[in-house]
Amino acid sequence: MRERKRGESGAKEDEREKKRGESEAKEDEREKKRGESGAKEDEREKKRGESEAKEDEREKKRGESGAKEDEREKKRGESEAKEDEREKKRGESEAKEDEREKKRGESEAKEDEREKKRGESETEED
Repeated sequence: MRERKRGESGAKEDEREKKRGESEAKEDEREKKRGESGAKEDEREKKRGESEAKEDEREKKRGESGAKEDEREKKRGESEAKEDEREKKRGESEAKEDEREKKRGESEAKEDEREKKRGESETEED
């Protein structure tokens, strides 16, 4: 009888041991799945980081491109300002030339008037 009880007790202990083993196996499986899930999340995080790095690089290039365009625009502005200055000087030079032409014309008109008076004076003397 005692032997039988010991056998039943041993069988119960074996059953409990079996259940503990199954429980541990299930926990191991859950742990494995958590690890896989964590690895997948790490991979997603890595891809997000790479994507953000690429976007940062594109943004940097856009900034550099914008700075270069600003520099070109500045040089165009300076070039246009120089051209405007040259145009202004040409205009002033032409205005001075026009003034000289006007004075020459006035001088010639006075000379013509003197010639005319001389001619009239000579005609009267004759």
